[in-house]
Amino acid sequence: IICRGDHYFFNTSAPHSVDMYDFLELITAARNAQRQGGEDHATTLFEDALGLYRGDLFADDTGNESFETYRVQLRHSYLDAVRTVATAQIRRNRAGDAIRVLRAALALESVAVDLQEMLINQLSRLGRHSEARQQYESCRIALRRQLDMEPPERMRALEQLFH
Repeated sequence: IICRGDHYFFNTSAPHSVDMYDFLELITAARNAQRQGGEDHATTLFEDALGLYRGDLFADDTGNESFETYRVQLRHSYLDAVRTVATAQIRRNRAGDAIRVLRAALALESVAVDLQEMLINQLSRLGRHSEARQQYESCRIALRRQLDMEPPERMRALEQLFH
C-alpha cells in the first residue's frame, strides 16, 4: 500500500497475493488436470481452491450490479468444485469430509438440490437419519421460500431413506 497525500494506492508490482485470483488459477489448473485425466491431482487443486473461497464477492454490496457477473461466476466455480471434491471424498470413503464440504456450500446456496441430495444420502448412509430428515426439511423450506417450489420427485424419494 502506497500513501500519497490523502490517497492510498495498491502497488501491483510488489509481491502480493489476492485470494480471488489464486482461487481462479487453482480452478483453471484443476479443470486442465481433469481434461488430462489427472482426477486425483484435479481434486487436490479443487480442495485448495475451496480453502480460498470465503463467500460472494463484495457480498455486502449487492446493490452494485457491476460485480454481479463476477459474483455469479465465482459462486458457480465454487459450487462446481464442491461437487467434484464431495464426489471424490465419497468415493474414497471420506463421508465426514464430504459432509463438511457440502454443508459449507449449502450455507451459501441452500437451493442447490444436487448438493442437498448428496448430503442427505451421506447422512442416511451413515445412519444419521434425524440429521438427514432435518436437512430435507431445511431444503424444502429454502426451495419454498426462495423459489416457490416443492422438492423435485427424485428428492422426495429420499424421504424413504430416513423413515
